[in-house]
Amino acid sequence: MGKDVGPAGDVFSLGAVLAFAVTGRSAFGDGAASHAALLYQVVHGEPDLTGVPRALLGLVRACLQKDPAGRPAPAEITAALAPQGVEGVLRDWLPSAVASTIATHAAGILDLEAPERQPGTAAAAGGAAGAAGAQEAGGFGPAPAGGPGMPGGGPGVPGGGPAPGYGYPPAPGAGYGTPAGGTAQPAPAHGTPSAGNPYSTPAPAPAPLPGTVQLGGAGAPARPGRRRALSLALGGVAAVAAVGGGTGWWLGRDTGPDTSADGGKAAAAGEPAAEHFTTPPAGVAPQPLWHRALTEDGTTTDVPLLVHDGLLLISGDPLVAYDVKTGKPRWSKSDLVVPGSQLLYKDGRMYLPDAEYDGALIARDAATGAEVWRARLGKHIDIEDTIALDDEHVYVAASDFSESKSATDFRTAVAAISIATRKTVWIQKRDWGTDDYDVEGSVSGTYLVYADSKYNLTVRDTATGAQLWTKKLGDDWSWRPTVSDGLVLLPGDRLTAVDVKTGATRWTLSPAGRRGFYNPTVIDGVLYAGDHDRGIWAVDVRTGKKIWLCEENDRGAPEVFLKYGKTLYCGAQAVGGGVVALDARTGRKRWSWTDNKGTGDQWQIALSGSRLLMANGEDAYAMPAV
Repeated sequence: MGKDVGPAGDVFSLGAVLAFAVTGRSAFGDGAASHAALLYQVVHGEPDLTGVPRALLGLVRACLQKDPAGRPAPAEITAALAPQGVEGVLRDWLPSAVASTIATHAAGILDLEAPERQPGTAAAAGGAAGAAGAQEAGGFGPAPAGGPGMPGGGPGVPGGGPAPGYGYPPAPGAGYGTPAGGTAQPAPAHGTPSAGNPYSTPAPAPAPLPGTVQLGGAGAPARPGRRRALSLALGGVAAVAAVGGGTGWWLGRDTGPDTSADGGKAAAAGEPAAEHFTTPPAGVAPQPLWHRALTEDGTTTDVPLLVHDGLLLISGDPLVAYDVKTGKPRWSKSDLVVPGSQLLYKDGRMYLPDAEYDGALIARDAATGAEVWRARLGKHIDIEDTIALDDEHVYVAASDFSESKSATDFRTAVAAISIATRKTVWIQKRDWGTDDYDVEGSVSGTYLVYADSKYNLTVRDTATGAQLWTKKLGDDWSWRPTVSDGLVLLPGDRLTAVDVKTGATRWTLSPAGRRGFYNPTVIDGVLYAGDHDRGIWAVDVRTGKKIWLCEENDRGAPEVFLKYGKTLYCGAQAVGGGVVALDARTGRKRWSWTDNKGTGDQWQIALSGSRLLMANGEDAYAMPAV
């Protein structure tokens, strides 16, 4: 309207932003024919506040008053939204996924080479040095080691200055593995600094406009390099983070005790020793140590990850072994894996059906991918897929062509092969009409338990293959049965536990108005399961009693669970997928993380030492298990 602009205009803008944030649409119409029409609505129209929560409606309406004098002052807004003060509401105010993304991009920018300084006079160089010295004196120089959660750290500097040691970028040239001052430099994406980055070569500076002063010109201090400028900018961001806890956490090695690990227990045989990583503030996800782009369409997203002796193997074609420390490929071989096949692992070997589809079962050395073992069931019986394995046997699903009614109608079978002798221990034919694919199973003691695409749940004796019982589930068949404490634990509208020996129901758990359960996992006697409303449950396996229910999950529903120390890691699925870390004792969310790519695939997770390995779609990551 051509009038003076003041704080009341910012209050109006705040009201518009709040209305959009809580409704997902503009208060003055998303479908305006032109900018002029939208501006007319802002000046003369009434805002549409349908859907604004009642608790905010009065405040938003007041902010959007046409008369600037009728709008609340900033202090009134603060008092309305934070009557107890702003300190509490500003803590952890950014979603961890947003904070992690910011920090990741900041780390990548800082890793770029600074543009070369323009040649200038000696006086200009001296002025630049003097300016740098003044900046150091003003508190914007290299921060002391430490920071919140690190030895020697403290709170952010009052007044908006940078928090000492909190996210300050590493010195140029400091590479991974040589952190200075308690801070490790984040690894660049794909393990290659500046790979494919359009900003690695600075664009020419535009010509100055008439009447402007050209920075870096003769007689003026030289413009600081990009790294220096970003250092100063990120120092200010870090100061905000000290209050809000919202920025990404720069990971560092901690020489103190590892409070997030499993009480100092030695790593399992063949696993790397646990590293000590600094635990980030509550609500802040750790930053990835590395990111690796996988072969396009070369991974099977619903197959669990395999970790062996410092290697991460992801089922796909080619089958690639990645170094868990660096993310770099150690070996790669094509045509080893039948699509969708899991990598059954024991004693350094992977057992999987022959990718040549000749009906054999092959074991490959996990360290090299080389074939070390081969077995067959017989002349007319082909192995189609692995089901499970234990200390003595590999259990497989097979096609029995010795009994066939046509080229597509034949008997299927389940068989056990001796790991020691490679000989067939037993073959049990299945009913006509059952399929030789989508058979997924588990072994518990003397029981082989598997489900199939005909909604059957079957239990057999591992020694003889004799069928103990089978029943129709009438529910989702695409799951691997969970067996623990003599119970088979079934997902569905309710969680159900049936006796593995008899099939009798031992207990059921209602979702209490929620929409049913996904497949559960049992760790240390506790059942963990996600529900269809993104809730995460902990349940006593023996009694079926709920221990806790986490409703803070902001990612998709999890179906993969791992526990490290006192933290439960959950791999989520669907468009909002990612990884969620919970306190395993209380179910309280510690942090969540996603790469925001929204593939809709299931996130797979695994542990190697104190590193959490994650894969989704065409990307793999490693981050500290903190």
